[in-house]
Amino acid sequence: MHAIMKAGLLLGLLAALCSGTPVYQAIYRGTNASANSVYSFEIDLTALSSYPTLYLSAKTFQFSGGQMLDGATDSGSGIDSQIWLFSGSLGNLLATSFITGNDDINLTAGQRDSQLLGQAVTGGNQYILALTLHNNDFRGSVGSPITAGFYSAGQWAFVGDRHYAVQIWATPDATPEPSTYVLIASGLVAMVLLSRRIRGLPPRKRYRVCNSVASLAGHLSSVSPLSDLLTAIFTTRPNIRDTDPSIQFGSRR
Repeated sequence: MHAIMKAGLLLGLLAALCSGTPVYQAIYRGTNASANSVYSFEIDLTALSSYPTLYLSAKTFQFSGGQMLDGATDSGSGIDSQIWLFSGSLGNLLATSFITGNDDINLTAGQRDSQLLGQAVTGGNQYILALTLHNNDFRGSVGSPITAGFYSAGQWAFVGDRHYAVQIWATPDATPEPSTYVLIASGLVAMVLLSRRIRGLPPRKRYRVCNSVASLAGHLSSVSPLSDLLTAIFTTRPNIRDTDPSIQFGSRR
């Protein structure tokens, strides 16, 4: 029992140190085939049904550049995009439903990448993120299916080169269970000593440190209230895709 408590303490410490690590993440990169292309990325959260609520975020990097979740750096100078979030799956487009979207992070400041942060979604469900050029707008409104289509608010035109780079991630509710507080509180001193070293690691090495305890989290599934969370956190790796998921939904001028 003492060994289990020590292992539980270790997992509690690592959970705190790796807080904010997504339980779902995907990265998509590619080249925009045409100005009226609509790229649709399916977000499958069916394996995360134990979370009543997840907080879904998405961000493009192709315009301004920057380091993505997998540690790779996008050089920027890509398309000026918009992103659109729908509930539902690509297998049943008529049943999809528009939730929200974003054009520019801050147009005034020249930040033309698109971003959604902390959109509450339901674990166990499926969602779609659609990406279009900045002036290729969704024809529907909140609740409309993706089949409502997209249209150009002006002449289709590229700003920058034709590449896109988008990352999608989801984090669980940040409120821990009461027993989690016990584990974390008992390890505060160790956390202070370890946090700088772990947080200072490059992204790839940090993922390896977190992933190294995945099997341990699994073994504690019957005794640790953190097990579901930790197993998801420590075994999640970026789903990196360079394929072309372009699907047309009646884009028109």
